[in-house]
Amino acid sequence: MNILISPEKLHGTVRIPASKSMAHRLLICAALAEGTSVVSGVDMSRDITATMDVLSAFGASFRQDGSTITVTGVGKTRPQAAVADCCESGSTLRFLIPVAAALGVHTTFFGQGRLPHRPITAYLRELTKKGIAFEYHNTMPFSIDGALQSGVYELEGDVSSQYVTGLLFALPLLEGDSEIRMLSRLESKPYVDLTIACLRHFGVTVYETEQGYTVPGGQQYHACDMEVEGDYSQAAFFYVANALGSDITLTNLNPESVQGDKKIVEITQQMCYNREKGLPACFDVDAADIPDLVPILAVLATFGTAPSRITGAHRLAIKESDRLASTADLLNRLGGKVTATADGLEIEPVEQLHGGTVDSYGDHRIAMCAAVAATRCTGEVTILHGECVEKSYPRFYEDYRQLGGIAASAQEVSQQKLDSLNQALSDISARVKETEAAESNRAIWKDRSKYFNLNYVNQKLSPDIDGWDKLGGGELKSDFGAAIVWGKTYYLHKKPLAGMIKFGIDWSWMDLNYAQYKLETYDYDTDELYSEKAPQLEYGMQIGPSVTINPVHHLKVSAYFRVTPSYSMMYLNDEFYHHYATFCNTGFAVAWKVLSVGCEWRWGKASYDGLGLNLDDLEGDYSDGDFSGDIPSADDVLTDLQDLKLKTKSFRVYFSFRF
Repeated sequence: MNILISPEKLHGTVRIPASKSMAHRLLICAALAEGTSVVSGVDMSRDITATMDVLSAFGASFRQDGSTITVTGVGKTRPQAAVADCCESGSTLRFLIPVAAALGVHTTFFGQGRLPHRPITAYLRELTKKGIAFEYHNTMPFSIDGALQSGVYELEGDVSSQYVTGLLFALPLLEGDSEIRMLSRLESKPYVDLTIACLRHFGVTVYETEQGYTVPGGQQYHACDMEVEGDYSQAAFFYVANALGSDITLTNLNPESVQGDKKIVEITQQMCYNREKGLPACFDVDAADIPDLVPILAVLATFGTAPSRITGAHRLAIKESDRLASTADLLNRLGGKVTATADGLEIEPVEQLHGGTVDSYGDHRIAMCAAVAATRCTGEVTILHGECVEKSYPRFYEDYRQLGGIAASAQEVSQQKLDSLNQALSDISARVKETEAAESNRAIWKDRSKYFNLNYVNQKLSPDIDGWDKLGGGELKSDFGAAIVWGKTYYLHKKPLAGMIKFGIDWSWMDLNYAQYKLETYDYDTDELYSEKAPQLEYGMQIGPSVTINPVHHLKVSAYFRVTPSYSMMYLNDEFYHHYATFCNTGFAVAWKVLSVGCEWRWGKASYDGLGLNLDDLEGDYSDGDFSGDIPSADDVLTDLQDLKLKTKSFRVYFSFRF
């Protein structure tokens, strides 16, 4: 998995993980003790899991509750054979080869990554002298068999201190006394000091001598409870980040720790002090006792004010990667000037680093160095195989992000880009839908609010006299009728209710209605029946409420009621009559886009100037006229005829254009 880091200073508080070195040692001591021990504050990693798995194969048992591990020791009952998968953990392998030999367990060791190629030369030489048989072919898996014997073990001091630690775990279990004799100065001695401190907590005594260590035999590990302190080798990354401009508070560290990597505190303080005092910020460090700090020290030196040098680090060539070569490659790819030597690094300072792609080489410390260097880069840093931090610091990127750093896997970046693209597409789609909805709303409502109606009219005309039909009077029916209506609907709200309903006010500024009647008159003088045309014309305006429903697409169904103040005119018996009139209209229409059809009913009455009966021209008295039932009297009829009002009732069917 590749990790993408964006340049960003870190700030905040971080809890430093428990010391992996100490956790290894305490768990091994607890597993070799009789009874039950509790080791708290353990931060699980692949290396710690590997150690627990191998110890389980030897007969120990572990119960985990968060960061607390309850350990039951192997006791007296031990398996005859075991399979030990050390994964990629060199500590697990070198610590537990002598332990398996001391327990007398025939063990086959497996490993992954570069571990099968890491040497165990000192064991091959010394353990075979003390009763152990190896089936070894320069790689893994390999097997050991036999029972380890006490005696003198000779080791070169410039090999890994893990050989010394492994023997210190195993030799107290043997019956006789033993001696570890160093043939040269012991490098990485602080790690051995840490081992002796852990042994002491579990009741095991080791004596340091001028030549090495004396280990009394016949000792017993005693169960106890211990807490793992924070790891200065992990804290080193954040100490350097602070020296490069970040502001991080580190917790879970023991100021009195015997960890050799606590040296990072002194080195970073001295670098910052020199910068403040205007002195050369650089160092010349012998890393024999602090090999794990070499990669991150190279990052620190890159931003110094003078060249720095690291020596005594030749053993780094056989770590998870060749750390001298991989560190130089890392920084040089980012714009640094680092030269790997036979036993160390030479670093020329640079003003800044640019971004780029770097290879972690599957080495957790190289990956974390790259992340710290990225805080001072001008561009993004891509770490190939960045997931390797799980070996020792599984939550490194989580803590890095918590401190304000920007770190994401290539998959996450791709997913983020995909999510951003999908979000952008979603936003565009939403905007398109909004635009389409707005366009649809405009097309359906705003652009179709005006109407122009062409009406066929069927109209009736009759006097406004109660009981006229019972008096034998009739109605005039139009033999032709037409109307033109032009207006607009003004909607009262922008958004349709329930997505489909709008209320409005209809205003028709032109309602031109024409009807033509045929009158038949009998001429008593000539004894003939003749007919004449009587046209009627109204011009008015309509106004009133309406409701419109848009169930689907561009289909609209509307209903309305309108009051129509009009000026009405008639031509009758060679006379022109006219007057104001008020009509009422109600109807409904169905529209699809620009076309609409509808029907409406129209009614009202008008009193026309000059149209009526002059009673003074009549002779006689009709007051005695008597009609039965609810039929009005003759006087009432004559009175109504005198003030004649004509009722108009019409039915319209229309074809309409909406625009």
